Amino acid sequence: MKPLLFVLPLFLAAPALAADPIVVHNFDQPAWDASHGIELSDELRIGGGSQGQVKFGNIVHIVSDSKNQIIVADYSQNEIRRFGADGKLMGSIGQAGDGPDQYRFIVAIGVDAKDNLYVVGSKRIRIYDATDKYVTDFRDASLNLVRGVRALPDGSILLAEYDARTNTAVQKYVANKPTDHFSDAFKFNGQNADQMAMAYAGGFVDVGADGMVYYTQMSPYEIRKFTPSGDLVMRILRENNFVTAPHLEKKGGSMIFHAYSGSVAIFALPDGKIMNVIGIVDAEGKPASTVLDLFDNEGHLLLSHRLERYFTPQWCDPSGSLYTFDADSLAVVRSRLSIH
Repeated sequence: MKPLLFVLPLFLAAPALAADPIVVHNFDQPAWDASHGIELSDELRIGGGSQGQVKFGNIVHIVSDSKNQIIVADYSQNEIRRFGADGKLMGSIGQAGDGPDQYRFIVAIGVDAKDNLYVVGSKRIRIYDATDKYVTDFRDASLNLVRGVRALPDGSILLAEYDARTNTAVQKYVANKPTDHFSDAFKFNGQNADQMAMAYAGGFVDVGADGMVYYTQMSPYEIRKFTPSGDLVMRILRENNFVTAPHLEKKGGSMIFHAYSGSVAIFALPDGKIMNVIGIVDAEGKPASTVLDLFDNEGHLLLSHRLERYFTPQWCDPSGSLYTFDADSLAVVRSRLSIH
């Protein structure tokens, strides 16, 4: 009788005490075989540079609301525009300026379940209602680089923002006031540690339909899952050879912040799976390709799909469509995500 052959699993969960977070170690080989994959097909393109079309500058964020209307924040033009589900321009929201109902230097936008719009910029968060009417604004307590804003089901909001005082990367606001912070940020050491932290210590965040919070660290590769109150329940680690360490170089009196390969977005998909997006740069630091890593809700790597283009989606709607800015054609694109 031949001996039984035991195959080592592709992922290992470390034993945890009742109060400890689950730690899942994923190796480079995904659980799903090569017959599975991810497909992205364009559903809608807005802009693109042709005559008569909407023209965009430096798009920092894109979101969609419950009516599938698309809201685009343009940093270089200091403008937020609303488009219908069909891509037709409906108008602008607010205006540039320094008043309480105005914005400048937009870094992030987000919407909640009531279609209220949150606009982050110039060290403040502005709120506009579903009719684009200004409601109020409040101070951003961390005063640092915000990479995303997400609303929780209870009406509170989260900022994916590095806070130097607490060395955390997610800040929570309840009733427009900072109440909590969580997710320890990656620490840097050495002479330029403060500059490195300001540029690279943060990450990206998304909220699932159940209110659970998912955070992806830019570098090194790690995903964390939190309860809405900020309790860490899972750490997902991923062996890989494509995420690189960020670095900067001091030349004279200036700093050179070098491009690196690392996480650029995370999405809690409608079916409960998690998709982490990694941007890959070439040897010269130019955008080159993208890795889409798909995990199940227990943190196991199911498949890893590489695109031979640099793809940085910024929003996932309840149907699973992704919204991104195509920097080559200067177009906002809605893409259908299909997993098979």
